[in-house]
Amino acid sequence: MIQVVYDKIIDFCGVTDIPCVIVGSKVDLESSRQVNAAEGEKLAQEIKAAWVETSAKTNLNVGKVFELCLAEIEKRAPNNQAGEPPASRCCIM
Repeated sequence: MIQVVYDKIIDFCGVTDIPCVIVGSKVDLESSRQVNAAEGEKLAQEIKAAWVETSAKTNLNVGKVFELCLAEIEKRAPNNQAGEPPASRCCIM
């Protein structure tokens, strides 16, 4: 499912290198897990995304999600500080 959504975002934005963070939530519910950590990490590597597991219940890595989002954006930001930024479309999901 993540790959399908990612591909749709790529098609919509018209670029192949977009900032992306894959978040495995509710890590505290181990018995209900649908994706193991190794699968999440593998997918993240395939699409060059960051990967993190979280739990709002235990407050595990909740802030880290936002830190990773910013880090992914900064990695892809142009070094050009002067002039007009290039025109682009943005999609936040």
